[in-house]
Amino acid sequence: MATTTTGVFVDGVVRLDDTIDMPNHSRVTVQIEAIDVDPSARIDAWNRLQKFLTDNQINSGGQKFSRDELYDCG
Repeated sequence: MATTTTGVFVDGVVRLDDTIDMPNHSRVTVQIEAIDVDPSARIDAWNRLQKFLTDNQINSGGQKFSRDELYDCG
């Protein structure tokens, strides 16, 4: 079985973005390739997202529940 996915390297551990259907303790071969992302591209994308969310406010039009209604476990 060959699968390609992406992930994040955190504190010496690779955390995959997707789950892989494979039994625990399966032996695998791993090839690591860093994905270069220009920091200015991240900032630009974040700014575009913020502008989009400001310009296109989301209003579901649905009922607004009180805290008691949301956490009513009865």
